[in-house]
Amino acid sequence: LELKPGDSATENKLSQLLQAQSALETTQSFYDSGNFSKSLEYIDKVVLVFSSTCNKAKLLKVKVLIADKEYENAIAESGFLLKEDENNLEAFLLRGRAHYYLADHDVATRHFHKGLRLDPEHSELKKAYFGLKNLLKKSKSAKDNASKGKLRMAVEEFKAALAVDPIHLAHNVHLHLGLCKVLVKLGRGKDALDSCSEAFKIDEELVEALVQVHYNIENHCAFVLVLTFSYIF
Repeated sequence: LELKPGDSATENKLSQLLQAQSALETTQSFYDSGNFSKSLEYIDKVVLVFSSTCNKAKLLKVKVLIADKEYENAIAESGFLLKEDENNLEAFLLRGRAHYYLADHDVATRHFHKGLRLDPEHSELKKAYFGLKNLLKKSKSAKDNASKGKLRMAVEEFKAALAVDPIHLAHNVHLHLGLCKVLVKLGRGKDALDSCSEAFKIDEELVEALVQVHYNIENHCAFVLVLTFSYIF
């Protein structure tokens, strides 16, 4: 505009960019407050309309999808970003996270690793990669101790694995169930019931947890609860 004052095309483009910037800030605000549906609406209907090539908006969209547990859509959107730029580190990170929360850990690891090969010092990729390795290590240790009959040690390992990422429900449901089985063997009926209940909260069709409680916990309250779940299912 300094070179061509009053140029309508330039003024229109500048106006669109300013509107896109304002909408992106609003989108970020909705995301920060947990209003994911509104955030997605602003990205699709405002930000990307005014600025269809805005990489920052596209990355934010993937973040919102992950926060809203729309992992398959997040994988698809991050895939588009990687087609546009195969060296997009943030896209590798977010695509890996989406696979991670689907408990598709092998694929998640590959995405984190690809990103780290491009930038070995990328802090978020390192955190995600080594965090996943730590989770898998603790989970395996818990299962190994349980299979070897080291039940008390297994209990502590299951609890440690569950503490790594409390919101990783697709993985934690199996940890809760494994902990339940070990607690049953230790005769800790009430604690076992609590663990199985946590598994039920994540997956109400988890019949195996119901069976564990039904056949192994000699506890009247637990039995009543089992009958209730049996009736529901």
